[in-house]
Amino acid sequence: MKNYLNILSGKIIHGLESFFAWYGRKVAMHPFISILFCFVITGAAMVGIINYREENNAFKLWIPDNSDFVTNNEWLEANAPMDIRFNSLIMTAPNILDPAVIRHISEVKKKVDEFKTDENKLGWGDICFKRDVPKFSIPPFKSDEPDIPYPGVCAILESIMTTACFETSILEFWPKDFDFSKLTSIDDVIETVNNENAMSSTFNVPISIEDYIGGAIQRNDGKVTSASATTMNWFGHINFTIISDTSMSMGTGEVVDDNSLEWEKKLEEVLLADRDALPAGVESYVNVARGYSDVAGDTIVGDAFMMPVGFLIVFVYVTIMLGKFTCTEQRGLLALGGIGCIGLTIGFTYGFCSAVGLFYSPMHSIIPFLLLGIGVDDMFVIMQCYDNLGNEKTDDIIENVSLTLKHAGVAITVTSFTDFIVFALGATTVLPALRSFCLWCSVGIIIVYFFQATLFTALVSLDCRRLAGNRNGLCPCYVHKRYTEKNLNVREFSFAQKGFSVVSKFILSIPGTIVTLAVTFALLGVGIWGMTELKQEFDPVWFLPPKSDIFKWFEKNDELFPKAGVEVTVYITEINWDKDFDKVGLLIEDLNKENDIIACVDDWYDNILAAKSGSCKDYKSSFNALLTCFLFSSPTGFASQPNFEYRNSSLFKCGEPAPEILLGKFTFTHQKFNDRDEHVDALNRMKDIMNTANDRLTAGGHMFVISREYSDWETDDVITEELFRNLGLALACVFVTTLILLADFMGSLYVLVCVGMTLVNLCGYMHFWGLTIDVVSSVNVIIAIGLCVDYSAHICHTFLTISGQRRERSEGTLVNIGPAVLNGGISTFIAFILLAGSDSHVFGTFFKIFFLVVVFGVFHGLFFFPVLLRWIGPGEYPDARPYQAPGKKQVNPEKPMTSL
Repeated sequence: MKNYLNILSGKIIHGLESFFAWYGRKVAMHPFISILFCFVITGAAMVGIINYREENNAFKLWIPDNSDFVTNNEWLEANAPMDIRFNSLIMTAPNILDPAVIRHISEVKKKVDEFKTDENKLGWGDICFKRDVPKFSIPPFKSDEPDIPYPGVCAILESIMTTACFETSILEFWPKDFDFSKLTSIDDVIETVNNENAMSSTFNVPISIEDYIGGAIQRNDGKVTSASATTMNWFGHINFTIISDTSMSMGTGEVVDDNSLEWEKKLEEVLLADRDALPAGVESYVNVARGYSDVAGDTIVGDAFMMPVGFLIVFVYVTIMLGKFTCTEQRGLLALGGIGCIGLTIGFTYGFCSAVGLFYSPMHSIIPFLLLGIGVDDMFVIMQCYDNLGNEKTDDIIENVSLTLKHAGVAITVTSFTDFIVFALGATTVLPALRSFCLWCSVGIIIVYFFQATLFTALVSLDCRRLAGNRNGLCPCYVHKRYTEKNLNVREFSFAQKGFSVVSKFILSIPGTIVTLAVTFALLGVGIWGMTELKQEFDPVWFLPPKSDIFKWFEKNDELFPKAGVEVTVYITEINWDKDFDKVGLLIEDLNKENDIIACVDDWYDNILAAKSGSCKDYKSSFNALLTCFLFSSPTGFASQPNFEYRNSSLFKCGEPAPEILLGKFTFTHQKFNDRDEHVDALNRMKDIMNTANDRLTAGGHMFVISREYSDWETDDVITEELFRNLGLALACVFVTTLILLADFMGSLYVLVCVGMTLVNLCGYMHFWGLTIDVVSSVNVIIAIGLCVDYSAHICHTFLTISGQRRERSEGTLVNIGPAVLNGGISTFIAFILLAGSDSHVFGTFFKIFFLVVVFGVFHGLFFFPVLLRWIGPGEYPDARPYQAPGKKQVNPEKPMTSL
């Protein structure tokens, strides 16, 4: 095995080094052509931006492709899209029943009723969702009474029905024309809201005060005397006839017309401005329908503007680390060119991926930071290999660049192709957003690798010409007259290399080894413990900054108006109602049996059966005729009308059989679940129930369940499995890829160990930093594999290229490549340091995970791994070179480098 790997090592490494030596020579001979070529292909790729497409619909991002939820939701979007927009105001006070508070609520309602939008002059009446309501309260009618037969009911309804805007508030307890300025007695308020026969002044239906209040509620003699919160809700209507391509919620992907968006923006302004007029002790919390998308999107976009600042900071750092503080040896232009390579990479990636139809999601906004970290790492490796040439340098710049890429090309190939394979395997996931993200990253990694090996190498050759000509580092046109000839072919060790030489002598000693291993395994032990405590949990509200108004609304809503459980809608579509109506009853019966996961079922089945044998017995031969009779012959039936939709709603009339039924629906409410395992179990049991129900139907019919929370549960059901699946595939890929490229079994195994330990610590310390397994952290953990493998792979590759005793080789490894690895880690860290205070869950998670990756990746790469290699490291490559320590004399004579 060892002999075979030695032979394979010789062939692979010799082949790669020969290729990169040839390639470096060609690039150095034709630097301007190489640079122009990179610009041309980037420009060609960026044409694809015209096909750029964002995908913001959570259902299409984080739900598995093979999920029935996607298919069912698409059917609803195409046939019966949701046309209601929810807007809400929560108001809190020491006692919401205080007359002063009620008066202010009436003033808020008046402001909302009266304002008009600035552009299209739209008011509440133009936007509201209109409900059919009786003009006045009437006693419940019964169609089985002799003097009011069912057809007679239709005549009555035609004369008394009207429409009203769908809005709810505590003001419904008072008449519409009530003068609230005269409301001064709290006793009057208490008496009014506790009236057992209270009817809504808006909808003329019975109402209860319990439905309008929340928080701390006090009662006296069965009457509510105090409450700390109430809500005002406005339900808008989506006009699908004027939907435009831009009418989409960025955070949720919901389709909405521009008129609704305009009105909601004005509503938000009015409600926020009203805070200045609130009575003492009263607070308000605003949630408009567009608020979630506005805040979540603005937070991500706002933090994305930090990217240029991050690039600038990295540029300053790279400039300092690549050059020296002299007029000729400063390399600001070279650093700028290297950062420019990453900019071109971003442009190419965005253009190419758009051209091939890959969508862009909010998660993709972290790609530039990722490419910056990888690209800068390659820059430092190339420059470190150039500085390491030492006595290999000649007065031939082309040959020096060729030798530089000969050594650096293999190193950046190992890391780049390992990263590429990691993301390519990640693209096999069933989650569309993660798949698209991994494909974008795969393209970016290959291109940044190509640009650094080509464009940056060309810039290095030009910079070498500048140095040889003694030209100024910032203004190459200026040639310095005084030039002290230096031995440029003698290796000079940087301050960082000298520092690593000192550090290596300690950590590679026996006391240093003991300390290093003790710290390593202590960190690992804590990491393992934290990993066992890591939970899977996610709430879409996390995408909102805690300081935002809408976040505070969600927080108060959960606190003051806690829900018993998630409400789910059951849709019954395109079934044969005459033949399969009883199958609906069997489904409802099955749901009622699941009382450990379902709290209650709110359906109309039993009421239709009662009407079939009672008031509507003359219409039982046809379900459509029976349905119309039921829906118009009692208050219960009338309240059930919104639960049925038709192919042609205009044909639905009292006294006539219902037109072809598009769908029927009813709801049920889950029990309140405490953790992920409970709601995932409930979701899977619901799938089994619905599969059984659909098996009973005749051909063509379908029944399914939909809830927004189900989309999160669907993701929860697969995200952990997907995470560990991708981690397993990625680790296997790391081993196989490094084995092929490093051609050393033990070396590849050690790299795998270091990567695995870094990941364990990463996941463990995520728990201590308040992170959980969710869609955002899972994506970042996959990215982490690509980054943390770089640190160890560079160390292992360099160790294999140095001959001698293990301790000497470990020291040489740290001195030769340690500064590049450290600089790569530091530059990656400072690229996203500005995100530390981000309010965005995406960028906040990104910072925390990448901070942990850099810390543990650099620690294992620069401390633990050299110690491991010092004692049980693999043998060197056949053509390995001896290590020349700082302070030892070079053997080559001193020759100044000439300008070409």
